[in-house]
Amino acid sequence: MLRILRIINIWAFWFSLICWGMFFLLFQHNFALFIQNGTGIDPFNFLVAMSIVSCILGAFGVSGIKGWLSTLRAIATLVLSIVILLISAYVVFVGGLFE
Repeated sequence: MLRILRIINIWAFWFSLICWGMFFLLFQHNFALFIQNGTGIDPFNFLVAMSIVSCILGAFGVSGIKGWLSTLRAIATLVLSIVILLISAYVVFVGGLFE
């Protein structure tokens, strides 16, 4: 079970980095249209859903901490996921980014 939690810890970290990459790519008009046309979902709503999944996986991954490197990775995952979740939720629910 501990091995599975360590794998979740690693994948949650990569997933949070993917969320940040997607956040920066959403400012490219072509990428935002690609996501919207491909899935039929607003790109920022999709990012909020991905960020929620990343936070949940990061919380599960905390249980798989073994050593200082996995501790650092778990903390970084949670911080990155929560920050991107707050920013993207602000964009979705308030309606604008830094207007």
